[in-house]
Amino acid sequence: MSFLLWCWALAPGCLRIPPESTDAPGANAEAPTTAAEVLDRYTRALGGEEALRAHPQRTVEARLVLRAEPNCEPGDESCLSEDQSGSFLHQSTLEGRLYQRTVLGDNVEEHGFDGKLGWSLLGNEALRLDTPEEAEISREEGLLHWHLDASKRGVELQLLPPRAEDSRGRVMTLDGVRWRSPGAPMAKELWFARDTGLLHEEVSKDEQGDLPQSQIVTYEDYKKVDGVVVAHSITVRNQLGDRIQEVEFITQRVHHEPIADDRFAIPVLPDVQPKPDPLLAQLETARSEAREEPKDVAAQVEWARTAFMAAHFDEARTAATGALALDPNEPEALLTLTRLHLLRGELAQAEKLLKRARKTGVREQVLAREESWILHRKRDFVRLADALDEANSTTLAGRYRTFAGTPLVATWPSDACAMDVDMTMHETLALVPIQAGDIATHAIFDTGAADLIISASLADELEVAIQSRTKIAEGLPDIGHGQIPRLQIGHLQIKNVPVNVFDDASIEQMAGASKTRVRAVFGASLLRDYVVRVDVPGKKLRAVSTARKCKAQAEALRTGPSAPMYLHETHYLYIPARMNEAEGIYLLNTGMRGADLTANRPANDYAGIRMPPLRSGETPMVDVRRIQLADGVEIQGAREAYGLFQQTQSSDGFRVDGMFGLGILGRRPFVLDFEQLRLHFPPT
Repeated sequence: MSFLLWCWALAPGCLRIPPESTDAPGANAEAPTTAAEVLDRYTRALGGEEALRAHPQRTVEARLVLRAEPNCEPGDESCLSEDQSGSFLHQSTLEGRLYQRTVLGDNVEEHGFDGKLGWSLLGNEALRLDTPEEAEISREEGLLHWHLDASKRGVELQLLPPRAEDSRGRVMTLDGVRWRSPGAPMAKELWFARDTGLLHEEVSKDEQGDLPQSQIVTYEDYKKVDGVVVAHSITVRNQLGDRIQEVEFITQRVHHEPIADDRFAIPVLPDVQPKPDPLLAQLETARSEAREEPKDVAAQVEWARTAFMAAHFDEARTAATGALALDPNEPEALLTLTRLHLLRGELAQAEKLLKRARKTGVREQVLAREESWILHRKRDFVRLADALDEANSTTLAGRYRTFAGTPLVATWPSDACAMDVDMTMHETLALVPIQAGDIATHAIFDTGAADLIISASLADELEVAIQSRTKIAEGLPDIGHGQIPRLQIGHLQIKNVPVNVFDDASIEQMAGASKTRVRAVFGASLLRDYVVRVDVPGKKLRAVSTARKCKAQAEALRTGPSAPMYLHETHYLYIPARMNEAEGIYLLNTGMRGADLTANRPANDYAGIRMPPLRSGETPMVDVRRIQLADGVEIQGAREAYGLFQQTQSSDGFRVDGMFGLGILGRRPFVLDFEQLRLHFPPT
């Protein structure tokens, strides 16, 4: 039996392997000379090969007891302090089909193998499918009489020296076989009682990890059923470091009646219905109460707060303005309205409200954080670094202090209003030609990047001085921060450009197997002084100046259906959209590769999208019926990378439902209007 209830791996920390002895029961019996002989004795002890093959299917129904772990610390919810009981059903066949069901409290887990593919189902929600390698392991696990025809299946067998005690110190002579199934990641040890020939212990070990891990399965209480012998008591003992978990299976019934074929089949999960969005219900309540009590400041503030959380920003503005009409010094309303002005790029209004909020006693750390985004958009890096320090964002402060001495300056030919840049498409990425210093290369056009990202090798060629570094995580390369003197895209030249330096492998991973060499990522916010048309089908990027003389050309791009675009913190762009019929707000990330979009679990629940079958090492993909970006702009048949987006709200507390890439936006030309903060979809 190979039952890993908690998916613990396996190692020698809990094993006691005594030396050979002649005092144990069965020690005077003739010792086997080969591993095959040990298995032959086991076959005879069970009733003989003919009797076993006469039973091609078996069902075992058992009671399950998960024993309390020793030495649980008070308050440690990960440690089981009391026994738990449940049930276990195991069905298997001669050819290797399998079905198991474990019920423990409210948790139901099913596992099966249909003869070709293994599967696991947790709570009728998460379906996981085997990889081809795992399918071979599932086939071995499902074999009813697993020891028969072992050599024909390519199982590696090795006779082990006998033992005089089992792992619990009980005296008995045990003959051992080292068993390695085809495709199995590790071998296991099988120990058979010499006096009976029956399997007594199965030991699995893993010595590779940081903690010793092991699993010992003990088989006892053998009884005859339909002419063959079956173990009726099985104990699984898992150990991970100092933690020990023990599971007992006490057989209630064994039979060899036929099992319906559909028992082993991969489950077909029913369609799910969209779940109601509790935040929208909360907003409806707050809205109603505010309208019933129009003179109640607290009710207006609650309405503004909830509308902001739900990303109903126009409604939040109405509510916050109403609260301030009743009380001009209401601090939360002032802060909420400040954030709303920042989202719409209204810097002057935001600065005025910050001054008022400062007088009402709002914490300076909170105010400094909002002030930092104003300074970032003004590219005032000296004051920005100070504000970030005040806001306790010291890492980010250090990064922008690096750029403080030489401010960024963009130059554009005085006789030009527009520029066109050719794009090269790779999967769902748009690649644009740039010139960094004197080196020409291609960069990913990315609305998800704040500045320019370059590879370490390109930084070396440009002789970039790394003035600070950011640690991402243990085991990952640091990100370096510096500047390059000049960057050119089309006829736009930008001097003193902040750069983030990634290792070459990270840039290559972002770009995928592109035939065009990519050594940089071009943050779309570098073009935030322009109106930018991105035409993926036509492979053209067009930028138009917002200077007064270029107004007509800019207005020519502001046509067709549109949606508000919200600018958050340094560069994050969000748009409201609907996935199926569920509303939400989505981050624009044109640098996302491999999927059209990704959304968090709540957003999928509200849209009625079920988790797809999962496979190890593969990104789960699911079809999305409909995405509505603006009135009259719908995308059908999008592919979502399910479960990769974990964030559910922004740093300011408004909802975030997912992320759109060019697989959504790029199906038709679109316009990023950084001046008016709108996303336009010109007629095609």
